Amino acid sequence: MDQPQTGTTQSAPEYDFESAYANQSLVEMSEWDLKVIFGQVEQHTGKAAVNWHTAVTMPWLHAKLLSYYLRVSLAAYELTHGKIKVPANVLPPKPEPPNKKQLASDPNAKAVYQAVKNLHAEAFEST
Repeated sequence: MDQPQTGTTQSAPEYDFESAYANQSLVEMSEWDLKVIFGQVEQHTGKAAVNWHTAVTMPWLHAKLLSYYLRVSLAAYELTHGKIKVPANVLPPKPEPPNKKQLASDPNAKAVYQAVKNLHAEAFEST
């Protein structure tokens, strides 16, 4: 994603670099940064459980840049391969509108709800 200013890149062996697979993720937010925790569903015990294995914490500036590059990658993939069908049992629920208490305590509650509602519709209404 971000390239060094010199325009050079280093190969993975020169870094302490690991690659991992994830089919589950959690997001934790703070005023300073965003943490994404990755894991993989394990079913070999007969009961589905998530093996959480990696967390990546990044500043909000990087999260915004990553969001852009993820959206670009998804758009290019879907234009080439067709829309990704998200099964109903894993769709995030539609956001609930803020209640009177939330509206009274948070002047941004209505705007946040509308933004999340729009993002949800953009991502999932055609799947």
